Amino acid sequence: MPRQAHAARGFSLVELLVVIGVAAVLLAIALPNVSGVMEANKLQTSVSMLASKLAEARINALKRNRAAWLRVDSGSGRVQVQTSGAGGATLDIGAPGLLPSGVGFVSPVADIRFDSVGRPTNPPPRRLTVEIVRTHASRSVTVSPAGAVTRE
Repeated sequence: MPRQAHAARGFSLVELLVVIGVAAVLLAIALPNVSGVMEANKLQTSVSMLASKLAEARINALKRNRAAWLRVDSGSGRVQVQTSGAGGATLDIGAPGLLPSGVGFVSPVADIRFDSVGRPTNPPPRRLTVEIVRTHASRSVTVSPAGAVTRE
């Protein structure tokens, strides 16, 4: 009988504190790594979105046989593909893109325009650079003189 009473006893306070201490140490080691991975993911997501929106602007210029551009609002981190419609009115094409929180443009950026055959009309090559505001880690998207969009 004494053996059964010992088995049903549970954990001591010391054992519980040791387990909590080990968990706290593991969490303290893992937390900076998780935060770094999340920031790298935000940066990669931002670059992918910008490359996609630039390609969308170029494709729309070719498809519509008229100029299209990527409207960039550096302050809010919002980008929108646009073209001119009937009578010269500006038309938004597709949904706007928005940079994730904590990510911003390195410097103010002018709109990137493509002519009716998909070439950039601004002096090429054009580069959009985004960075993590906290760490200043950055990545870029470049538009070549021929209109090709590449990630760096």
